[in-house]
Amino acid sequence: FASFTDTSGPFEAIVFSELLHQSRGLLKAGTPVVVGVEADVDGDSVRLRAASVEALEDVAKRTVETLKVQLDPVVFANGGSAEALAALQAILRPGKGRVRLEMSLFDRAERIDFDLAGKYETSPAVRGELSTLPGVLDVATA
Repeated sequence: FASFTDTSGPFEAIVFSELLHQSRGLLKAGTPVVVGVEADVDGDSVRLRAASVEALEDVAKRTVETLKVQLDPVVFANGGSAEALAALQAILRPGKGRVRLEMSLFDRAERIDFDLAGKYETSPAVRGELSTLPGVLDVATA
């Protein structure tokens, strides 16, 4: 048996030796994984049998999506745009997703959006890196 925890709480699943051998490196405390399971219902109890184990990061990389990066107009109005854009560019790597930059305009209740040319990696790691940049207020998926 292996113990897992998700948003609903802890649960256990049977992991047979072949899958255990294949996924041993992932089955460590604190490692985010996606577990595919098969369920056997016996009266009021449910037994789970692990059919697959994958790193959450690997699953997320296969997901094509658009990242919306909300930029801080204060940083861009005060001459920090070159540094902020260079930092953003350093993080973006080729991939399958799109990146949209969004910024509210100070003097109007308007927003400008630009879709960057090309396709980029949109993994949780990239989202996390982008969210720490100066001049970035928020990073969300669309």
